[in-house]
Amino acid sequence: MPVVDRDLFADVREMLVQVLAVDESEVRRESRFFDDLAGESIDVLELSFLAEKRYGIPIRFEAMFKPTAVAGASPALGEAALADLRTRLDFIDWSSLPATPSIDDLKSIFTVDTIVRLLEQKLAGRADATSPSVAQPPRL
Repeated sequence: MPVVDRDLFADVREMLVQVLAVDESEVRRESRFFDDLAGESIDVLELSFLAEKRYGIPIRFEAMFKPTAVAGASPALGEAALADLRTRLDFIDWSSLPATPSIDDLKSIFTVDTIVRLLEQKLAGRADATSPSVAQPPRL
């Protein structure tokens, strides 16, 4: 069966239960990774590693909210960085963010559904879904 035909939500839920040590019932599509599931940045890296291992392609969830990935070292998102994110992550409801969001504001929209949809895009061949707009050092 092709990977894109899999139940990605079930896969993501399974990985989140493993990474975050939460009960399966806590992992709903609308659950916010950081606020509701108490995830931390290191957990995002572990999730990326598990997803990459499971699907055989590099998946960088952390690129969604890392300052170096979207706006250099600045904690505020510039117009260009925000426009780039809105293009690459067009399935996200950006209306819940302030007019000039910070990097920390992005964490509030990092939900289980966002993870599932990023995977869908990546597996469907939209490599730009998690590719940062600036070059990143190689992952070790």
